[in-house]
Amino acid sequence: MTRSSALGNFLKGDTKALGTVQIMIGVLYVLSGIAMAISAGCPDGYLVLVFFGGLIYTSSGALSVAANNNLNKCLVRGALGMNIISTITAGIAVICFSHFTAYLLSIRHSVFNIFQLSQAGSQEIIGVLLVFSILEFIISICVSAFACRAVCSCPQR
Repeated sequence: MTRSSALGNFLKGDTKALGTVQIMIGVLYVLSGIAMAISAGCPDGYLVLVFFGGLIYTSSGALSVAANNNLNKCLVRGALGMNIISTITAGIAVICFSHFTAYLLSIRHSVFNIFQLSQAGSQEIIGVLLVFSILEFIISICVSAFACRAVCSCPQR
C-alpha cells in the first residue's frame, strides 16, 4: 500500500464535513459561554470548561479540515492528537453538564425558589451544551478513528 493511498483512508470519512461541524460547535460553545458569563448564573468552573472546550473543539475541527485539504501525514497526526484531546474534553463536559443539570432539577422542588429563578437562564444553555458535548464526543471519536486508520496503515519513512 502506498503512502498516498494509505492517507486516502482519512478522506473516506468525509472529515472535512465533520471538522466543519466541530468548528461550529466550538463557536457555539464560546458564544454560550459569553451568554452564561453575562447572566452570571453558572459557576466559574463551568465557564472555564465552556471557553477552553470551545477553543479545543475549534482547533481540532480546523486541523481536521486542514488535513483533508492538504493530505499530509503530519497534519493527519495533528488532527488525531487534537481529536483525542477533544474526545476527553467532551467526555468531561458531558459528565459535568449532566451533573449540573441533575443538580438544578433536584433543587427545583426545594425551598430555594429564588436561587432556581436566578439559575433558569443557565439551565437551558447547559442543556444545549450537553447535547453539543455528546455530538462533539461522537464526532471526535469518528475523526480519530479515520485518522488512526490512515496513520497506522501508512508505511514509515
